[in-house]
Amino acid sequence: MIKVVEKYGCRRSCKQFACDNCGKKFWKPVSLIRNVKHHYCSRKCSQVASRKQDQFTCAFCKNIFKRNRYRSLKRTKSGLHFCSRECKDKAQEIESGFIKLHPSHYKDGRSRYRKKRLNIIPINVLIVVGVII
Repeated sequence: MIKVVEKYGCRRSCKQFACDNCGKKFWKPVSLIRNVKHHYCSRKCSQVASRKQDQFTCAFCKNIFKRNRYRSLKRTKSGLHFCSRECKDKAQEIESGFIKLHPSHYKDGRSRYRKKRLNIIPINVLIVVGVII
């Protein structure tokens, strides 16, 4: 610790730290050290450090992309990460074959609903109403 005389004549006790972002050595007044976990040499280094990004692999197209760590950890219920909304939409389609995102009652994705519907209501009634098959 050293005593530093500031430009207005104030004497302050200072301690040397290494910046947690860039590693640069700098002096910081002891009065600003209390209850601080990280030490940065400038506001710019502080802002850069707060924008930490992690690399993820898209679960559908396997592209590697970066995303804010805190945003991506909070927003995924399934634990899967997608690089874009288009990839997520394609993965949710039954025909895509991406089974990890489908609910358990989907099974293999085939449905008999269409056949049941056609047996109940004749085709000519569906055409008159305006339903296209």
